[in-house]
Amino acid sequence: MGKVLEAFACASARACLAVLSETLPDLLQLLSRNEGLRPVLVMESTTALLSLYASLCHHEETSQELSLKLSLLTDQLCVLVNDDSNPELALRAAGSLCAALSIPGLLTATNLDVIRSTLVRVATQDAAPPVGAEHRDFLAAAVRLNLPLADGVLSLLKEEICQGYHPTKTERVLRMSTACASNTMSLSFMLPSLTESFVSSFRDNRAPYQKLLAKYLLDVVCRAEKCGTTVHHAALLQSVVAAWIESLGSEQGTAATEDFVEASLLVQKLAQMCSASDIREIYSTILETCLKANIPSQPLLLLVQSVICHMPRDAMSADERLVQLLSDGRLHDSSHLAGKCLAGLVNKLTAGDVEKVLQCLQSSWQPQWTLAKADLLLWVTKGLLLRGYPDLAKYTNLLEQLLRDENVGRHTAEGFDVILQPIVLTSEGHCVLRLLHPQRFFVETAPILIQGFNSATNKAVKDNFLMALCCQLKYVPKVVVNSYIDKVLPTLVDALSSAEVLVVGQ
Repeated sequence: MGKVLEAFACASARACLAVLSETLPDLLQLLSRNEGLRPVLVMESTTALLSLYASLCHHEETSQELSLKLSLLTDQLCVLVNDDSNPELALRAAGSLCAALSIPGLLTATNLDVIRSTLVRVATQDAAPPVGAEHRDFLAAAVRLNLPLADGVLSLLKEEICQGYHPTKTERVLRMSTACASNTMSLSFMLPSLTESFVSSFRDNRAPYQKLLAKYLLDVVCRAEKCGTTVHHAALLQSVVAAWIESLGSEQGTAATEDFVEASLLVQKLAQMCSASDIREIYSTILETCLKANIPSQPLLLLVQSVICHMPRDAMSADERLVQLLSDGRLHDSSHLAGKCLAGLVNKLTAGDVEKVLQCLQSSWQPQWTLAKADLLLWVTKGLLLRGYPDLAKYTNLLEQLLRDENVGRHTAEGFDVILQPIVLTSEGHCVLRLLHPQRFFVETAPILIQGFNSATNKAVKDNFLMALCCQLKYVPKVVVNSYIDKVLPTLVDALSSAEVLVVGQ
């Protein structure tokens, strides 16, 4: 029934006013009962009708009778928004109040005081319900409208942030604080405190706090992008990178790579948003730090990868020292990170620089293949494939040889999934992604893999070729696979009889 009312109300301002006048008494009665799911469904319709009223109607022409009904509705919503016995209904009430906020003069000073108290309670008290999207949306709307309510709540949130980490309260505070991204002035008020707290948490090796701050700083940056709010991405990135590097150089810099994952996502987003001129100096600092390290730690390589794979292409340059370092056999425990760095390089550099990188890599792959070297080859092949490298056959032939190797064959076969999986190298990260690259790779490798399967006498080697072929199928359009069906199908039937569970699964 609610959808019918919404459909009728959206026809015109007159229709909207008529629907509100006739239905508000019944809506109020249904909301007051608070029984089962009905009030939640009624609240959905209430929010929709208020949004339509805000966008369609001339509010100064609203009759006194309707104004009174709307006033009764907002009073009822202010009661329900604090009803902890029905958290779902309370959240929906916050959504309805957010819609009401767009209607000039509808919410009274008393209403706004109630809402302010609700937002503060939800953001700072352990016993309160979790901070919901509706709470943040209301505060964000208040921020956009420059309401005093927003200033008061943000000031309190800033004080909480400056007090440092609290195991149960901090995430509530940070989640609510992301609403500041709706307005440039509010963002400039909150962002320095968020950044300073993040830097100090890195410096003091407080991983739980650092991870939360990185998560919600990323949320702020993404929300600001959607709202068109100005963020100085380069300055923020410079602060994050400096704190990251400082933490690795300190006596306490023994944090696990997992503690840097959230920060790496923040670095990736900021690197994407920076201009080439802004990020060059930052990239140079990271590069020099990496080169000074005898054996770069995994967190440092994660930082290098996060920047290389997401910075603008025209800010990159080839550095033979970096390539030699990334292909160093001593990085066997970090080969997946080194491989991602190399993939970003060969994907983004100019054709001439790519050849220099590839030439430098040739010697590092000799004389004996290892799992680490196979990792590098798989990621380099991915980077070359995505950019449309013309001489890809040279690298697919190397992969075919590795599938026959008893030490690295299975690892290489599983890596065919990595080559086509849409991860790490993305268009958002300024990488080159040629159209139809999964089809190209399948067409180039399927005949080699089928022939390798048929010619292999060793059962393990046969399974390697099967897995390498099967890993590709989910990324390739059916019409392309069907064109090879007479060759592929017999091989796939053989795969079902394999003793290897992983092969059958693929």
